Amino acid sequence: DPKAMVLCKFANFQEFNVAESKLELELPGGYRIGDSVIHSGDFKDANGSVSDGEIGEVIGRSTSDPKAMVLCKFEKYASFNAGLSELELELPGGFRIGDLVVSAIDFVHPCESVTVGKRGEVIGPSDRDRSNQICCSFWKCPKLNCLPSQMQLELPGGYRIGDIVIKKGDFKSANGNVADGERGEVIGR
Repeated sequence: DPKAMVLCKFANFQEFNVAESKLELELPGGYRIGDSVIHSGDFKDANGSVSDGEIGEVIGRSTSDPKAMVLCKFEKYASFNAGLSELELELPGGFRIGDLVVSAIDFVHPCESVTVGKRGEVIGPSDRDRSNQICCSFWKCPKLNCLPSQMQLELPGGYRIGDIVIKKGDFKSANGNVADGERGEVIGR
């Protein structure tokens, strides 16, 4: 259908008619419609509110500053214009850019074999399957797309989810008590 075509220019193709269904809008900060984002800071006005740490979804171009903001939907704010400094991309598996990870499986990759236990860093979403995979960097392998289940988050002190730990010192609060020497399990950050 010629009415559904958009004329585009690419690095190796000066004029190219593309079906609109074969295009995806890239927004400021590299965000895309449908991305899950984490908001930093609290915000409230007559249209709604957004809390620090709240997860929302990118729904389009900003209606106030399309070059420096994106339009997001949060639970209590249907159309929130968010600045790039207020957002962080939530990656599949709950990973975040900059997270230190440890490979949970062996990979054979053209740049390097990545073995179980090898340390790397999450550098962003996968460029192949953004909604299901993450992209990690290892010493000789700067870009490895993988499933979140193939990586384990490395927490401060080198702890990993599932590690059994022993508490040093007593702790008491309204939420519960933990005694010195009590065993527990690492469940996240």
